Amino acid sequence: MKRTLPIILSSIALLSSTTFAFADTTTPTTTDTTTVAPTTTSTTTTTTLSQKRAAAKAKADAAKQAYQQKLAATKQAYQQKLAAIKAKADAAKQARQEKLAATKAQRAQALQAKLTINASAVETRDNALISAIQNYSASIVSALQTRLSDQKAALTLTDTKARAQAWKDSWNKFRTAEKAANQKLNADRKAANDAWNNAVKASNDQFKKDMQVNAEATVPSDTTNTVSPTTTIDTTTTTK
Repeated sequence: MKRTLPIILSSIALLSSTTFAFADTTTPTTTDTTTVAPTTTSTTTTTTLSQKRAAAKAKADAAKQAYQQKLAATKQAYQQKLAAIKAKADAAKQARQEKLAATKAQRAQALQAKLTINASAVETRDNALISAIQNYSASIVSALQTRLSDQKAALTLTDTKARAQAWKDSWNKFRTAEKAANQKLNADRKAANDAWNNAVKASNDQFKKDMQVNAEATVPSDTTNTVSPTTTIDTTTTTK
């Protein structure tokens, strides 16, 4: 019994030593497992962030592309609107020029008619004046010739009283003829000038009437060539 007890005690000590050694070997393994778990979590988090960033970038690129397409469509519509406005303004300008050209031609025609009437009227007036002056001159010549004959006859008289009366009568006859000739000349001149004034007034009235018709036919100024369109561009940006 005394010999067996030390053996048992040594066996127990050996078992204790083996158990502690086993505990020492298993503890590091547990620690290593604990260090592997964080590495796996970090990799998973990095992968998720990359995916989110890629998705956000794709979304931003799609929004940018849509914005550019919208901007291009807006620009095209704006250019089409400007082209339509310009075409309308050009058509209105051409129509106005055609109207003005027609009005100018009508005015030239009316002016030519007026000048023709005035030319005929001035010819009639001056011919009448020439005839009036010729008649006046013939009347004065005739009156002078008559006075000459009467005074020569008076100078042949020997009676002083009779000679003085004959001389006085010759002058009275001349003055009467001269007065009648002057009255006739003035009447003829007045008639010629009145005819001229009436003809000019008629031609001026006709010309004004023609110009009034042309003015009513004239196209008013077109103001559609003034273009001030506005384009609104969306510049809103989204922060991701």
